[in-house]
Amino acid sequence: MSEFNKIIQLYPNNAFAINQVVAPFIDLVDQYAFDFNDLSHYQVLLITEFVDQELLFKHKEAISQFLDEKKIVIYCGQLFRDFIPGATLFMPKRLISYHDYEIKIATNSSIFKGVKADDLTYNKGVAGFNARGWYLPPKHAEISLTFKTGGVISYIDRETTKGTILVHAGRQLFGYKNQDKSTDVISVNVAKWVEDELTRLEGK
Repeated sequence: MSEFNKIIQLYPNNAFAINQVVAPFIDLVDQYAFDFNDLSHYQVLLITEFVDQELLFKHKEAISQFLDEKKIVIYCGQLFRDFIPGATLFMPKRLISYHDYEIKIATNSSIFKGVKADDLTYNKGVAGFNARGWYLPPKHAEISLTFKTGGVISYIDRETTKGTILVHAGRQLFGYKNQDKSTDVISVNVAKWVEDELTRLEGK
């Protein structure tokens, strides 16, 4: 998808990610074979669950430099190493009842527009597949998704760096598709969000 000006996804290449759904416009690169000096060839860095966070921590300066070039980093998963500027570490959700996993979608969220909250919360009758924990976002962040009982699941940070950071405590956002639920629109919405955000950054 040439208008996206190259999205790179670091592929974890492990058993949990073998059947991971990948969009055709994303360059999928083995995380261990990738030279982080080549980030200059991309405008969007997509980091998903199961990546080697110790590896990324070693290259945190390259990620910061990437963002300071007015580019986008999308992180989906449970962050336990400090390699995303401005991001706190993932905090597991305190669970008393399965209702604690229920989600609230921000009215101004373009990424989750048209999505039913219950379709995110429940998968085949089981709660918690979308997210089982939360982040403490920067004060200036745009909040997209929260638990009803509190805790931010997804946010957008446009001020910590010259670029844009999207943090999501759940599964890969481009992977929501082919389930015949309202969540199928998420992959389309996030693709459109990336396009609009790159345009905004170019004029920043």
